Amino acid sequence: GSDECGGNAPLASAAPLASAAAPKNWELSAEYKKGFDGVNGTVEADAALMSAEELTDSMAAQDAAFHQRLMHKAEWAALDASERAAANAARLADAYAALQEEQEWAIEAAAAAASDSLERARVQAQDAATVEAVHSQADLF
Repeated sequence: GSDECGGNAPLASAAPLASAAAPKNWELSAEYKKGFDGVNGTVEADAALMSAEELTDSMAAQDAAFHQRLMHKAEWAALDASERAAANAARLADAYAALQEEQEWAIEAAAAAASDSLERARVQAQDAATVEAVHSQADLF
């Protein structure tokens, strides 16, 4: 008959898969009596068999615990990454400060060299003017 073919099994029905997969409390006490009765006289059917709803709740709890561990790892990874980023930013700031200091030193050195060059040019111009004056005076004689 239909019982032998599994006519009462949820997935053998014509119902859509979604409704078949939804948590249900299937009536299994007849199956329990047929298959397990007498194996251990103290075990009750309700205690021996977990309902689909309890199974779903248990899986959800395990899933939540897994996600919590995953989130904890992700938070630590994010914290580690942010600490590394902060350390890199500090190194970058130090490098920028050193570069700025170096540039300031280079600018000061260039300014000093320019000042020296201007002074030398002024002295040379003055010397040239003196020589020119001496020559022009010599031309007079």
